[in-house]
Amino acid sequence: RTVFALFAPLALLAIHINVGRKSYFKADTLACQWLDNPIQLAHALIKLDSYAKTQPPAVPFSLGHLFIVTPLTIGLWGRYFTAQPPIGKRIHKLVGYYPI
Repeated sequence: RTVFALFAPLALLAIHINVGRKSYFKADTLACQWLDNPIQLAHALIKLDSYAKTQPPAVPFSLGHLFIVTPLTIGLWGRYFTAQPPIGKRIHKLVGYYPI
């Protein structure tokens, strides 16, 4: 456990370098092009985010970047390991306003 605690900051740095917030915005715009309706994607993001907040899955910090919305609790250490931008920013960038 101490080895993981020592290498956690390095893993965090590697995650933020390789999986930046811009990649989530690019994925959202690509999904909007496929759907032809950004409001549908915005509704899906809101539903996924509310589900992740009310019933968060048991996900280790090292796998949180693989989800479309952050499954990590924002308290304590989870806020340092989130790679996803906030849902409000993502929806505002997709639709042009938030909340929808």
